[in-house]
Amino acid sequence: MEKGIIKKLNKPLTEEEKLAEAFFIQDAEDNTLMHIKAYQRHPSSCNGRYICSDLFKETYPLYSESNASREKYNIVIHNSAAVLANEMFGIDVKDPSIKRCIFLTGIPGGGKSFFTQSLYTYDIIGEDTMVYEGSIISPSVHEKIQSAMQMGKEIYIIIVNPSLELAERNVISRLSEIGRDATCDVMAKIASEIPRAIAQIHEAYPDISLAIINKTSNTDLDCKIGFDDLDCLYRGSFNEILARLQALRAQYLAEASTLSPGEVAEDMPKGELDEDYNQKR
Repeated sequence: MEKGIIKKLNKPLTEEEKLAEAFFIQDAEDNTLMHIKAYQRHPSSCNGRYICSDLFKETYPLYSESNASREKYNIVIHNSAAVLANEMFGIDVKDPSIKRCIFLTGIPGGGKSFFTQSLYTYDIIGEDTMVYEGSIISPSVHEKIQSAMQMGKEIYIIIVNPSLELAERNVISRLSEIGRDATCDVMAKIASEIPRAIAQIHEAYPDISLAIINKTSNTDLDCKIGFDDLDCLYRGSFNEILARLQALRAQYLAEASTLSPGEVAEDMPKGELDEDYNQKR
């Protein structure tokens, strides 16, 4: 890995967070191959065919040792894990045995990882297919699409499109179960920009196939094929979505406690949106 390509977060950090971020960056740069091999051995990576920056975080023992450490380091490890995922993408996309490349995207809490595991488990896709889970709102996705096209891959995009209610409930459950959160700011940014991003991709690459998986529960799926139903992706402006997500989070956290939604909302972190959060995805 080229030195210096992992950017530090552009936000205030505690001294402990700064030290942790510096460690994650240096370790990714100095031990790239070690992380790649550890990732390929991880049972959820499907031998490295499934590429996901959140799963790459698990190659760091400091992060993966407990739910508390995942919650503690989730933000400061993100850019390092995202660049490692880029490295894995570069390896897989050049593999001649891989014939298809699926770009899987959607807001946090949609169940993208479980969806991917199901595709491999039930042999819907196999070793000749790579799945890259990441944001399509970053310009870097165009570089990945072009790279896959140059390597002669069949390219597909799948958008997992849960209701905001389902996404927020799943994020809260995930935080409780494994310690990994997704802020309302990040969720709102992704949700508000996906319609624009997918329209731009369709304009630039009209032959790419698209599937939209609409979900109102974790078991009920409604699949739309093609670019004729993009209106289902529109949920409002960033501020409208953010307000809705914050209200839902306050409501759901209150249901699990003795506090009212208003009291929960007052105590919720007001984390500012970090433009670097998706910089390398």
